[in-house]
Amino acid sequence: MLVVTGDHECGYLLGPDHKDGTDNSPVTDPIVDKGVGVVPGHSYHSPSHTNQLIPLYAKGANAAKYTKYQNIYDLVRGYYIDNTDVPHMVMESWNRLSDGNPSITGNIGTDKVDYQLEEPVLNVYPTLVDNYVTVEAAEGSSIDIVNLSGQMVYSTVAGKSTISLSLLGKGLYIVKLGNRAAKIVKQ
Repeated sequence: MLVVTGDHECGYLLGPDHKDGTDNSPVTDPIVDKGVGVVPGHSYHSPSHTNQLIPLYAKGANAAKYTKYQNIYDLVRGYYIDNTDVPHMVMESWNRLSDGNPSITGNIGTDKVDYQLEEPVLNVYPTLVDNYVTVEAAEGSSIDIVNLSGQMVYSTVAGKSTISLSLLGKGLYIVKLGNRAAKIVKQ
């Protein structure tokens, strides 16, 4: 899952002589070309954050499900997602990929984030994989590796096992043991 967005919007770009509170526009106060390799002379229309909506792009597993977070309405742009919902969306996607059993649990308060790792039931390493991944689980455990489409690409019954992923393409895979899961990235 890839999510791209920003923190805030600062208004459009103007020339360097822009004065706050004036009706300057890009036409009457243009950006100044300072030559190749030099940052143009500019300023932002707003000296601070604006109330302008900014785009959010989501691509990958569960991206389409983000529309349920569009619960605020703008008369010009329609429904949109509040920026404080973005962490909830990401964690929900993470949990959905791991069958609802996140590998991270905790409480988000207003002044701090407190996460604790759960006791490992499934050990998978490394998580950034060239050709081999090691999986540790109870002896005789059924271990499956699935792609993001949910297709099983590998299955074995093992305890501790080193698995060759050389035949798999690059991408994100999920190692599953019952209702436990771990994510690995094949380079």
